[in-house]
Amino acid sequence: MFNKTSAFGVLLLFAFSSLALYSRYNSNKANLQEASTEEIEEEVGHCQNALQFGLFLEDQYELIEGKINPNQFLSTILEEYEVPYKIIHKLQFAAKDIFPLNRLQANKPYGILRKDECAAADYFVYFPDKYSYVVFQLSEEPQCCIHYRDKTVILEMAEGHIETSLYNALTDNNFHPGLSVEMENILESSISFHHLQKGDCFRFLYEKILVDGVALGYGEIQAIEFRTGGNLYQAYKFDHEEFGGYYDEEGRAMKKSFLMSPVKYSRISSYYNKSRLHPVLKTQKPHYGTDYAAPHGTEIFAVAAGTVTHAAFGRGNGNYVKIKHDETYQTQYLHMSKFAKGIKPGVKVKQGQVIGYVGSTGLATGPHVCFRFWKNGKQVNHLKEKLPKTEKLKKELIEDFYASRDQLIEKMYYYSHSLSLNY
Repeated sequence: MFNKTSAFGVLLLFAFSSLALYSRYNSNKANLQEASTEEIEEEVGHCQNALQFGLFLEDQYELIEGKINPNQFLSTILEEYEVPYKIIHKLQFAAKDIFPLNRLQANKPYGILRKDECAAADYFVYFPDKYSYVVFQLSEEPQCCIHYRDKTVILEMAEGHIETSLYNALTDNNFHPGLSVEMENILESSISFHHLQKGDCFRFLYEKILVDGVALGYGEIQAIEFRTGGNLYQAYKFDHEEFGGYYDEEGRAMKKSFLMSPVKYSRISSYYNKSRLHPVLKTQKPHYGTDYAAPHGTEIFAVAAGTVTHAAFGRGNGNYVKIKHDETYQTQYLHMSKFAKGIKPGVKVKQGQVIGYVGSTGLATGPHVCFRFWKNGKQVNHLKEKLPKTEKLKKELIEDFYASRDQLIEKMYYYSHSLSLNY
């Protein structure tokens, strides 16, 4: 049991350092009150803005932490702490327009405040995410209030060289692995991430989110420079109501007419080859596609907008989809385990839309998608095709873009850790 000063300190600490405390004590499910007063007061020193928590408690309270289990209801938790059902019932109505109780999720942390182990809980504090918390007052007239934690956004530079993969290049240097996904999403129309080589290098400027001086996440990437295969690819974020997005150094949209690959997180197991030995038939037979090996069930995306002309089964192709994009280009996706919902002939699809899932139907030795690219009625190697470029931003916007781009370039070199990359 804490005295009232310690209780208030714990509240501040729990509200603004919940994730750290939760990790520290969850391993043995210890009560937060096991922390020493000195340790708590040291942490609270970094949380002076926590007065918005709003609980000025005159009595002594103990604080119990936990997490919501799968299929567990709030009523089950509160009943364990002697909260009468009539108060739980009232709480549903008090909270419905602020934070409905059905928004509570499994595996999220919470805190219970009560005067002693024989008393009913007085407060339930729930943490839906890193940046906010919800206080439920369990009185005769229950109340609910959402509090948002102050956060600071700073710019950070990430840079490195590829040894094995982009993911490893980031995590080995203590950058968030999710940034690799964001970078791939931005550059997926320009770079085939299946072809990265040792020695390729990159740098990018991104938003880092701090709460009480602790990094809790990342925002948007602002600018990228990526060198691979002897070519330099650049992307800059441009904020505009209608044309906002990422553009190359000339002001062309990074989202090109075609994506470089129909699947993510895969590898190329077989290339376009006019004299390949067929792995099943064991005869020389042209392979007019590119095979992307991926786990069974991996999502397959349409590489460009178009209309589905075929969604059928063939003895060799297995489950396959064919899409007409315009009068020049068509694409085909073979050996699917199944089609995505609603995919059938005549349906229009968007670029990046899921059209099916990786399988090994037809003549296939393992789960993969054979991706085929048609130009003017002939199958070609899409990895060597010079695909149509997107148009530049309109004349009335291009000068604004250039000014924004130049500012980002200056910031990149200002925040750069090193200028030793081979640019």
